[in-house]
Amino acid sequence: MKKFLVACVKLFYKVAFKIEVEGLENFPENKAAVVIANHMSMHDPVLLIALFDGKINFMAKEELFRNKILAWVLKKFGAFPVNRGGNDLKAIKHSLKLLKDNKILGVFPQGTRMTSAEAQQAKGGAAFMAIKSKAPIVPIAIKGNFKLGSKITVKVFDEYNTDNASMEKEDMEKVSTEAFSVIADYLEA
Repeated sequence: MKKFLVACVKLFYKVAFKIEVEGLENFPENKAAVVIANHMSMHDPVLLIALFDGKINFMAKEELFRNKILAWVLKKFGAFPVNRGGNDLKAIKHSLKLLKDNKILGVFPQGTRMTSAEAQQAKGGAAFMAIKSKAPIVPIAIKGNFKLGSKITVKVFDEYNTDNASMEKEDMEKVSTEAFSVIADYLEA
């Protein structure tokens, strides 16, 4: 069912927009990674899931799971709920299990949709998951306005290695800001 849904969504995006993917060779295959991306549209997670064949398992705000039909679709895409108001231990454990099983975790480190992408806006949750699991961070920028027929560019950057980072708050903030800065710089150019 997931493959069918992903194929349908992929077809929609190919027909509705001019999609260009850069740096596809940087996308992790068969290994754990934490994908981070800017989040300016509700299309962002769906587009990334479709482009990368359903391999990204996104954290999604728990409010989206209140609608039973939407919850069913989100779960089919591999998304899982997170309470953004505090430390959601269930979401953290699920994230770490995904990474332990060599899956890809998707996080929007700004925490919500934003009209700009500034590196300082990135919260430390993605960095925490990457450092704790010893997985690299893979930044992805999404550039475009999602108006029918418009060009959408998705750029996959080189891995950001977290091997030398500690679980100290300062290290997690540094990792988060540095990893997200390549996205912010690309979008500003």
